[in-house]
Amino acid sequence: MKLHLANLGDTKMFTAHDATSVFVNRVAFNHTIVVNAAEVREDWQVANFEALDETHFKYFLAFAPEIVIIRTGEKQRFAHPKLYRALTDLG
Repeated sequence: MKLHLANLGDTKMFTAHDATSVFVNRVAFNHTIVVNAAEVREDWQVANFEALDETHFKYFLAFAPEIVIIRTGEKQRFAHPKLYRALTDLG
């Protein structure tokens, strides 16, 4: 069996991370981004975990995501369920 990397064209993929950045298609980002298969968006304006509110999560409704992953830093933290209720209701 021959194993090789698939050529995914312009598909956006997380390729690495470190203490200060995430890498999408080998490009480093050290600020808030939103990634889907087609694009990297830099318009999700949230300063830090403590600043999250319901409107930040409603932003994702237009994308109808199957999953939302939020990097919270060195320590894993969870947003209060009321903040992402709109996403939960979407299914």
